[in-house]
Amino acid sequence: PYVAGITPTSATQAAQDALIRKQYDYWRTNIVRAGCGGYVVGFNSSYAMVSEGAGYGMLLSVLMAGHDSQAKTLFDGLFRVVRSHPASSTPYPALMDWRINADCSPGGGGWNAIVSMQTSAAAGGLLSVGAVGGSVLTLLPLPYPLLDDI
Repeated sequence: PYVAGITPTSATQAAQDALIRKQYDYWRTNIVRAGCGGYVVGFNSSYAMVSEGAGYGMLLSVLMAGHDSQAKTLFDGLFRVVRSHPASSTPYPALMDWRINADCSPGGGGWNAIVSMQTSAAAGGLLSVGAVGGSVLTLLPLPYPLLDDI
């Protein structure tokens, strides 16, 4: 059973860190792309991005800022796309629609704001104001309306 605080012993911390950087670099190069007025985390041929991809991408960009010199650019680009695709069925304009079509039009019918995306994006925004991986990000404007809307 998992016991809190246990970490893998089959590899050194340096080896684990190197693997995380390698996986992040693969994701950043092969999954993330410019599109829809910013950046999208590719989903499939029908959809440019789903909201969870945006939220987790924003969170990853902040967590990997000490490694990725373009983390602020990625975060800002994902956030631009999030803000330009609101869920129209909610009175909260900062909540993103569930998915974006390949042509960048709304793909979720405007009715579905997924909680995991909203909380991941908010966590990324909160983390972005502090020191992350040895660098300080100043990602203004931060998604404060998103925090209010959650």
